[in-house]
Order: sequence, then C-alpha cells, then structure tokens
Amino acid sequence: MHLDVIELRRFYYRSPLGRAAQTAIRGAVAAHWRDARAENVAAFGFGQPFLRPFREGAQRIVSLMPAQMGAFHWPVEGANVSVLAEERRWPLATGFVDRLLVIHALENSERPGAVLAEAQRVLAPGGRALFIVPNRAGLWARRETTPFGHGRPYSVSQLEARLREHQLEPVRHSAALYAPPSERRFWLRMARAAEATGRRLDAQRFAGVILVEAVKTADVLVPTITDRIDAGLISQAGEGLKLIANYGAGVDNIDVHTARQRGILVSNTPGVLTDDTADMTMALILAVLRRIPEGLAVMQAGEWHGWSPTALLGGRVAGRRLGILGMGRIGQAVARRASAFGMQIHYHNRHRLRDEIEEELGAKYWESLDQMVARMDVISINCPHTPSTFHLMNARRLKLMKPDAVIVNTSRGEVIDENALTRMLRAGEIAGAGLDV
Repeated sequence: MHLDVIELRRFYYRSPLGRAAQTAIRGAVAAHWRDARAENVAAFGFGQPFLRPFREGAQRIVSLMPAQMGAFHWPVEGANVSVLAEERRWPLATGFVDRLLVIHALENSERPGAVLAEAQRVLAPGGRALFIVPNRAGLWARRETTPFGHGRPYSVSQLEARLREHQLEPVRHSAALYAPPSERRFWLRMARAAEATGRRLDAQRFAGVILVEAVKTADVLVPTITDRIDAGLISQAGEGLKLIANYGAGVDNIDVHTARQRGILVSNTPGVLTDDTADMTMALILAVLRRIPEGLAVMQAGEWHGWSPTALLGGRVAGRRLGILGMGRIGQAVARRASAFGMQIHYHNRHRLRDEIEEELGAKYWESLDQMVARMDVISINCPHTPSTFHLMNARRLKLMKPDAVIVNTSRGEVIDENALTRMLRAGEIAGAGLDV
C-alpha cells in the first residue's frame, strides 16, 4: 500500500533525517544523470525532491503520483506539473519519456508488474529509467519510522530480474543512505561523510537504498539522422535488438561495424527523400541567387522603404553553370529541376554516368573536381558523407570558387569545411551559401 503524500512531505521537507536522506539520494541520482538537457523527464511515486535539479535544462517535466498516495501542487513557486495517475494507466503517450525516475512506488505497489509495464511503455527507444527501492539488507528497510521501512525491499539481483521481465535492461547500479536511520545529531552530522565513505568502499550491501538504472530494450530501433548510434549505445542494447532501421538516406550516424559484430542488421531509406531533397536544393539555389532571405529580413525588421532599381538586386538563374558534386539519385533529380530553369548542368562523380543518362540530363562530366569548382556559378553538394568525402570542399577548394559564385549543401555538413566557409562569407570572397545541413 502506498504511503500518504502528507507523510512523505513531512519526512523530506521538515525532518532533519529526511533532509539528509534527500541530499544523499539526490547526489546518487546526479551520479547517474548529470543533466537531462532538452529531454522529457518524468517521475512515478514521490519524485519531486529529486526532479528539481533537472527543471532548468529539461524540455518537459511531469511528476506522476499514485492515486492511493495523493498529490500536491509542485513546484510551489510555479505552474503545477504533478498529476494523479493509476498504476496501470499513466496519462503519458507511448515513447514520450527520455528519463524516468521511480521512487516510493515499486516496493509499495500491489501490482509492481503493472508499474514496470507502464514504465516500459512510456519510455522512448533507448530511454533510461532509474529505480530507487529499499535495500533488503540495509537498516533503513527495518525502520518503519522512515518511508523506506514500508513495503517490500529488494536486492539488486531481485530488482534486475524484475526489470528484465519487462524489456528493461539494467546497465548500472549504485546505492545511497550509508548512515544509519537515526535522528541523533551525531549521525546527522556524519551523514555526508558516511555517504562518501560508503561510495569509496563500494559498501552497497550496507546502504539504505539501491538504485538500478535500466535502458528500454527493443527488437527494432528507429533513429533519425541526428541520433548518434555509437558503439557505447549499441553495446548497452539488450540481446533482443535485431534491427536498426535508420530514418534517413544514409547510415553515417550509426556505428555499422559494431552493429555487424553484434549481429544487428542496419537499414536505411535511400530513395524516399530523393525528390524532397532535390526540391530543397533548388529552393536554396533560388533563395540565394534571388536574395529571398535578405528581403524577408528587411520586411520583418520594418526597414523596407520602397522599390528602387538596385534594391536587393539578385542574379538571374537561367544560363548559370551548375556544378553538381555527387551525381547519384538526388544529384540527377537536381539536374532535371535545374535544367527546367535554364541552367547549364556540369557534374563531378566517382564514376562517370552512362552516355544515355548524360544525354538525357544534358550534363557535362568533369574528371577534375578542382577544375569544375573554379568554373561554376553554383556548386551543389549532393554526395554522401564518408571518410573520403569529409571536408571534400576544404579551404583550398573553396578558394577556387569565383567571387560571385554560391554554394548549396543538402548532403551532410561534414562535406564542407564550415569554418573556412564562414570566414570566406564574412570576407566577401564568395557570394553566398545555402545550407540545409
């Protein structure tokens, strides 16, 4: 049976022992989670004292409190983010939570399996949960004068086994509350030293609470191109992960080698965004040459004073030479669109296209990238990011461009030395850039 919210508030906010416990547990939580910047953070149980450090950086925070426990307005100085919730039906969307804290909940629940099932449901793929429960071997579980003396205490192995039953893979555990649960001044004064000593000696079996951090496991992981799926994350995935299905055309955000070693398939969607990326490429070419963003900025600033022959004078698109770097699906789609605007199509590619494709596109092949770059009015980057294309447009190549030329990138940012590009734009050494990555 869940404790009453009034008792928990009295313990953590009014009693010296509760304040010492809050400090110790908050320090242990911080050792697991340094910050939760731009993430959705939730708690189930009585998590408010331990959510406070994440309020500034988190994108959203919500504190779910079991209906039997009751709720209170928190934070007291701001808009309320506490809400009552049934153990078997949390008012959160599936996959909404990046970080979940569960404290004063599992040990007191009559349906701990339902709590874990909901925790697994609301966690995002790769999301992390931190479970804090009384340690069955510790003194705090034997003192009913504290909140940790109620309900069923756990050992680390018991809790980890329950988590695995619900596709929550334990990745790390720690402990807190090494000082005895005593209100005596001596032990209260010694609380911080006891915590430091307990952590240093790794004396977890004597601690009052155990903390187990777990990651949500899945059969399939669907990241976007901005998610780094590196060796560390893959190594923490459970045995059930069989496929990483990348939501994008490339796989450069995934450690494919580590995935292959783990027997995990990696897939991508190379043809899905061809037309969309080509549309965006053409939009950027038009925007830079016709100075559309500059005109919009003048209007929004209220500085437009009427038409004049040279006001925001842009450049004509028709007749300009477009050099496409990377003539795959997207590069060819860009060529077709640019031809419709009357641009002359040139390209550099690892392999020359077949004669019939060149004839269809009206494209001229350049074996030397340097020679092409030096003669183009517009450069469009459409090659994939690989070790061989990293900074392919480096400072030296950028300086080959004509002063009135522009460059557009809808591939990957790493293909261009962006620091060198920034310096040249500020110095007026090239006319403009349109970047979608």
